[in-house]
Amino acid sequence: MALLEAQNNPFTSVLFVGAADPEALPDADPSAGLYRLVIDDTGAAWIVDSTGTATAVTTAAGAVATDAIWDAAGDLVQGTGANTAAKLSAGTAGKVLTSNGAAAALTWETPSGAGVSQGTSFPGSPATNLHFCRTDLNNAEFFYDGTRWRSVHIYEMILHSPLTPNTASPQVIGAGSLRGHTQGIYWLDHRVATTGGTNDGSNYWTWNLRDQQDAGGADASVGTLSAISLGSGWLGIAGTINAVSAAPVMAYVSMAKTGSPSGAYYVYAARYQLIQT
Repeated sequence: MALLEAQNNPFTSVLFVGAADPEALPDADPSAGLYRLVIDDTGAAWIVDSTGTATAVTTAAGAVATDAIWDAAGDLVQGTGANTAAKLSAGTAGKVLTSNGAAAALTWETPSGAGVSQGTSFPGSPATNLHFCRTDLNNAEFFYDGTRWRSVHIYEMILHSPLTPNTASPQVIGAGSLRGHTQGIYWLDHRVATTGGTNDGSNYWTWNLRDQQDAGGADASVGTLSAISLGSGWLGIAGTINAVSAAPVMAYVSMAKTGSPSGAYYVYAARYQLIQT
């Protein structure tokens, strides 16, 4: 009975005998232009040509590095279901890759209670309230307020009162050196004791927090506080100047009077945060 041509007949299954060496078969090599399919004793498939050379059959695969799923630096690929995947674009600076459970995709989230990142320069495009430790600044910790990096620590400079009440105007009443980073945001708190007399809208003291930005150079006003209505006894006056000063070398407070206010004792505390770039 003549054998049927395989190319014209479907086969539901074909039984192969495993060959220890696909190139050492007892059969004659195929004619030129023809090929023999051989299965070795491990189940791997080989193609034998007319010269008896066996070539392993492999499946085609694209290069991962040039896959069309990548669009930008930082892209990740994650499984989204059975045999399915999707791209996850890079998160903004400071966010961390977060698991949302076994059945949910990963997302980028702002860390809560996690350790503070550190380095010698701040990250770009930070999230508001992100904290960062500058290892080049004695491990000082800063936070991003949405506009600038501010120190977590609030520094303080105390200026004490003389033994006699102030009556001269204007006069410098205290000075101190500041931790010279790039800039500072200042508060000025003080307590005042008057010696009686008039303190009203026409007769009052004004305190001016000033800084000197270079040794021997010109100084500049950071901000002022005024005491227009003071009674007798120790009174607290506090205010947030909330001004930005550029790279101060030192700071001092001067006081000047308008009209003829009463003499005053005082104790000052200039508090400030550092601003760093």
